[in-house]
Parts: sequence; C-alpha cells; structure tokens
Amino acid sequence: MQYLKFLHDFNLRPIPYHRLLTQMTGRLTSGVLLAFILERMDMEGTDKLQIENFDVMAATGLTSSELRTAKNILKSMPWMTITREGLPPCTCYQIDWELFRNHVRKLERP
Repeated sequence: MQYLKFLHDFNLRPIPYHRLLTQMTGRLTSGVLLAFILERMDMEGTDKLQIENFDVMAATGLTSSELRTAKNILKSMPWMTITREGLPPCTCYQIDWELFRNHVRKLERP
C-alpha cells in the first residue's frame, strides 16, 4: 500500500498495464502505449482519444523514438486507426472494438 500512497501523495497516476497488451502488439513499448490509450479513453469516456505526443511521453516515460516505434506498431494493427487532426494537429487514436475483441480472443485460444 505504501507504493499507491506514494503515487497519490505526488499526484501520479499509474497506467494499468497487462502483459496481454504486449502479446497483442509484439513489443513492450507498444503495449505500454496501448495501455495508456485504453486508460485515457476509459477515463474520458470516449472511443477516440486526441492527445499530443509530448503528453503521451510525459505520462508513459517513452522517448520520442520509442513512441514513434510504438505508434508504427499500433498503426499496423487492424483494430487501431491513428491520424493527425485538429489545429494545432494532435494524434488521434481510435479503436475498432469488435476487431480488438477478436484479436484478444485469438490470443486466448490455445
């Protein structure tokens, strides 16, 4: 409990991560990015997340190179759409939940 109290005292939010996300994407960095995206979508109650890269890096600890690689991996997933939108432009992440669930189900089968 001390760890969670420490995070709370410094107003730090943990990113809920599960290794299934790394299994889905094939890399730890893309799994961390996906965990962050899912958590923010849930927190904001939206299916489309718009966020600046520097905010993602600040929250996850990913470097710009790691973020770029993780985004490229997520872009290759059939259930993820990543675009640049808005003024100033920011990255938009959108998940096709049916394809996402199907991907998870395939991983769960022996």
